[in-house]
Amino acid sequence: MAHRRRIDALKTLAIGALPAADAGVVNAEFERVTQAGKVRMLQRRYLLEVIHSSRAIDTGLQRYLFHRESVLKRNIGGVLTYLRDTGIAGNRLSFHRYKSHTTNVAKVRNTFAHEAGAFPANSSEVEALLDAMDACLTDVFSL
Repeated sequence: MAHRRRIDALKTLAIGALPAADAGVVNAEFERVTQAGKVRMLQRRYLLEVIHSSRAIDTGLQRYLFHRESVLKRNIGGVLTYLRDTGIAGNRLSFHRYKSHTTNVAKVRNTFAHEAGAFPANSSEVEALLDAMDACLTDVFSL
């Protein structure tokens, strides 16, 4: 599978940072990314990979923040803004990292999820998004 190593790395991050039940939910969604690799129509495959990985990261970030701070934010933008402004136990996400994750994860995801006719051009574009998600989870889970 094209993204297996990256998905395995993302799943490992979730296992290390989330309670077991939450990690299971997030990792089941990440697993759907690799399952989407079986879809023959490329545009549909790439879009499914973006959607499933986006659902996984949104849920992972939401549950991590709730577990650590008892704060509920529904999407990556809300979580990142909270982490930039308030942080976890006084540890805040730097403006630079906030901007990077907003640009490379949230905006990319929003483009594909909310714009009719928008599809990743190729597997490399999906891999770049997965790399950005890895960086985002690594930064947030280390706060």
